[in-house]
Amino acid sequence: KGVGVKTLLVWCEQDQFHAWTKWKVHAKKLEKSLGSSMYSEFIFKEKMWSKFGWSLHTEAIERQIVKFYTGVDPGAVPDAVHHRPQDIEESTNGAAVVRHDNIVLAD
Repeated sequence: KGVGVKTLLVWCEQDQFHAWTKWKVHAKKLEKSLGSSMYSEFIFKEKMWSKFGWSLHTEAIERQIVKFYTGVDPGAVPDAVHHRPQDIEESTNGAAVVRHDNIVLAD
């Protein structure tokens, strides 16, 4: 009777074979029918569509697909990087200093 699966719509507004101006009405109906938990979309623009098509956006499209399937954005910047180990050492003149290791090799 209708679509009952989680759906990701990937579309280029300048696609010359499938005009977004005509299809966006259907996308809105699909979004309303499925609800926000079952519907995602990635709409992008490429002014040089006739020359490049999707090719300039492949990485962004793949990132959205992975995020859609796993729920994790593989390109997201982490909130924090690994903690740099530090140790209290003694300088050449005998003063206490804190040493921060910038390169850490795994065991």
